[in-house]
Amino acid sequence: MKSIQYYEDRTTNLRDTLNSVSSHWSIDQQIRFLYKNLASFVYRDLHYFLQDNDEKKRQFSSGFVDRFPGVVCYTLAEFYCTVYREFGFEANVVQANSATIPLFGVVVRGDLGYYFLNPLEDLFLNQYGLMPHAFGYVPRFNTLNKSYPNLIRLSDEYIADLDRSLGFTYLDEFFNDIKPKMKTFSEACSFLGIDRPIDKDIREQKLHFFSDNLINKGNVIGMFERAQLYQFLNDTLLNRREKRYVKHLIEDGLSDDAYISYKILRKDGIITYKEEKTSNGYVLSKHR
Repeated sequence: MKSIQYYEDRTTNLRDTLNSVSSHWSIDQQIRFLYKNLASFVYRDLHYFLQDNDEKKRQFSSGFVDRFPGVVCYTLAEFYCTVYREFGFEANVVQANSATIPLFGVVVRGDLGYYFLNPLEDLFLNQYGLMPHAFGYVPRFNTLNKSYPNLIRLSDEYIADLDRSLGFTYLDEFFNDIKPKMKTFSEACSFLGIDRPIDKDIREQKLHFFSDNLINKGNVIGMFERAQLYQFLNDTLLNRREKRYVKHLIEDGLSDDAYISYKILRKDGIITYKEEKTSNGYVLSKHR
């Protein structure tokens, strides 16, 4: 297990986050606070996640290369365990299943007993500000359940109480509110303030709304997680027909110039937008 100094040397402001934990909080409050906030320091390692299965197997068999803050499930679990142990909590990296490339997570001892965390599963959700769903649950993995037969499941009510005590709020309610306003053409035009008829594709209008209002929420720093962000926006705010004619891709993913492209397929060709990072955050710029 690496030292906390190792991670401090490779991140900015990690110590500030650790110092924000109050000793007056319960163990579960501290675990929950760190579970959410540590996500902002890491991102999925594209040198692993963009590879085919054979290369992934090779990397797993030969031992994952540490590219922190780029992470895979094992190295992310190590990071969380190191931090939890810094606070004196019992925490272990665990193999959760017996797949060819197994899932690794964290078992931590909280106020009520031992429970399982899957920080990679919740990485994008924690970064963007959506409700995480892999905290204190009991997955149906025989390997994990045999090793830890007494894992507990934290109830939704208990987790909600933790969040209230920590002042955590989530964007789920916001998206649940605007989702029905974007599903039909007429409703979307009304919500976006567009007069009918319009001479621009409604999908472009929605993309402008994404760029102006949604893609800079939270702290989504990794290319893989930013692709998940666009998938979430598409799934939530595009209707079934619109989804058929849009796609987003990670371009040049293994280079330092990687970026997200967003393509709208039309009868007269393909309209391409490119996500660019500026001093004021991310923007979608039209390239056709």
